[in-house]
Amino acid sequence: MFGSCSSLEKIDLSNFDTRSVTKMNSLFMYCNSLIWVDISTFTTENVREMQSMFEGCNSLTSLDLSKFKTDNVINMLAIFHECYSLKELKISNFNTKSVTNMGSMFQDCYLLKSLDLSLFNTSLVDSMSSIFENCYSLESLDLSKFETNNIFEIENIFTNCSSLKYLDISNFNTSNFYSMSDMFRDCKSLTSLDLSNFKTDNVYSMSNMFKNCESLTSLNLINFRTEKLSSISNMFNNCNSLRFLDINNFVTSNLIYMTNLFYNCTSLTSLSLKNFNTERVYNMDGMFYSCSSLEKLDLSSFDTSSCKSFESTFYECNNLTILVNPNNCMNMISQLPPYVKYENATN
Repeated sequence: MFGSCSSLEKIDLSNFDTRSVTKMNSLFMYCNSLIWVDISTFTTENVREMQSMFEGCNSLTSLDLSKFKTDNVINMLAIFHECYSLKELKISNFNTKSVTNMGSMFQDCYLLKSLDLSLFNTSLVDSMSSIFENCYSLESLDLSKFETNNIFEIENIFTNCSSLKYLDISNFNTSNFYSMSDMFRDCKSLTSLDLSNFKTDNVYSMSNMFKNCESLTSLNLINFRTEKLSSISNMFNNCNSLRFLDINNFVTSNLIYMTNLFYNCTSLTSLSLKNFNTERVYNMDGMFYSCSSLEKLDLSSFDTSSCKSFESTFYECNNLTILVNPNNCMNMISQLPPYVKYENATN
């Protein structure tokens, strides 16, 4: 209705009768100059669609939707997407029991510092992709009551939540997730993550999952099941506070992509890959790039016969000695930099 009215600064809709309205999709979408809107008398009991309702309202600094009745809403996709200036959002009374899509719901809400989602009912939601992506200012999120039983799409859910220091997702049911790509990418302030309840049996990609999680000092992935994984490229890229990592439990027989896997993990002193199967991997570029604190690495299970590229695989691993089977890794050995030593695992 008001979509792309880019010069509108104020709208008074206090006399609007919305009792019969079922769709509010894109109602104020890309009202770029809107700084004030009075929708305090809106009746929303019959509304089923709110997709992109405020998307692109990048001048709004506050929204009070505490009187909205959302019991029948099924779609909240991108409802607040690109509300760059939004600092205050009152939605704690939202009843989301009927919502199936929350993808990009708060994406690019750069200035939001807190969100009260404690009453959110997510039992029917099947997509949360990018729901909090680029929420740079969010410092904590308690999602312990979120139900994720029906969710398939979760990519980028916390991507670039760079101020996030606390995140409770301990009750997430991840059994239906098929991709965890970019899930925590650029969560630069997170120091710990409890993923002990994660079920990863159906996940085929974990690319960039923890990329640039600069403050993470430890990760317990001991319960991860990875039989279906085909890509873990950049999974731990630039986790430069991580000191110890045990992923011996990873089943990697279907893996094809390992590019930049431990790139710039400069603090890693212990890395256990004893059971890694690399028979199908064709690119290991930057895999251990600048793992400068690693002194020993057991790669005796590696078979690199299918690998076509080793560019900067061990770049700046100045103190490293690797244990390998030359019969299975001669192409890798031939490209080792002079400062990386190797020992024959068959001796």
